[in-house]
Amino acid sequence: MTKLKLHTRLKEARKFLELNQLAVATDLNIQQKTVSEIENGKLLNIPNTYINYFYRKGISLKWIYDASGTMLENEIQSNAETNQENTAKTLFDLVQTETETEKSTEKGGGDAQLTEPLQNNSLKDLLNSKDFNIKTLLSYVKSLEKSIEFLQQIIKKEMKL
Repeated sequence: MTKLKLHTRLKEARKFLELNQLAVATDLNIQQKTVSEIENGKLLNIPNTYINYFYRKGISLKWIYDASGTMLENEIQSNAETNQENTAKTLFDLVQTETETEKSTEKGGGDAQLTEPLQNNSLKDLLNSKDFNIKTLLSYVKSLEKSIEFLQQIIKKEMKL
């Protein structure tokens, strides 16, 4: 696999950001013709301001200069944050499921059946709530611990089947 040349990567970055040449030229106070010359490899001395423009837009300098790593500077961090949010939401949904299951068991007796988690609440709602405080967080953590125990019980039951 051959690495793309610098001017080609800059063009690819511009297109990824859904910018046209005129928009980049306007932002940098240069002529659109200059952007075209850079992207076509006709202008060999690419100004640092041009490269920094893409860096400020989130494009990795490492990717721009040597095509290694990911194109987006914060892509790995962003993916990790998204995964953490998804995990937290899943755990929150499990807590709600357990709570609903406990209520169902208390009312009807017998074996607990899993019910759908409440759809209107989320971890973000909890964290952004005006009533949110350390006590609420501790309560949430305790409910997560209960959820983990609950899941362990379900797994043990499933493994016995």
